[in-house]
Amino acid sequence: MTNEEYQAFTKTTAVYPAGGISGMDYLMLWIAAEAGEVAGKYAKYKRGDYMDSADKLHEDISKEIGDILWFISQYCNDTKTTIGALMEMNAAKLKSRQQRGTLQGNGDDR
Repeated sequence: MTNEEYQAFTKTTAVYPAGGISGMDYLMLWIAAEAGEVAGKYAKYKRGDYMDSADKLHEDISKEIGDILWFISQYCNDTKTTIGALMEMNAAKLKSRQQRGTLQGNGDDR
């Protein structure tokens, strides 16, 4: 599946809550919530809950990251951009940081 196919697909499964919360609020809050679930799975791994199966850990985390991807796709749909455009923007930012020797460090504008 391509980025474009996935982004078109997510439109067909998007159901936002009625009243009380904007679509953008819904997306931003759920991106944060799903990222928290990723962190929670990893915390359980660090505590020893996944000792028997690293594959299970990867499967569980991959499901949560897939949910984050859905919300990112819908963010793109709602803001009239594309996943590819976000990828290009991020690659340009990282390439600039790499060229300036600032891949490590603090701050958005390094």
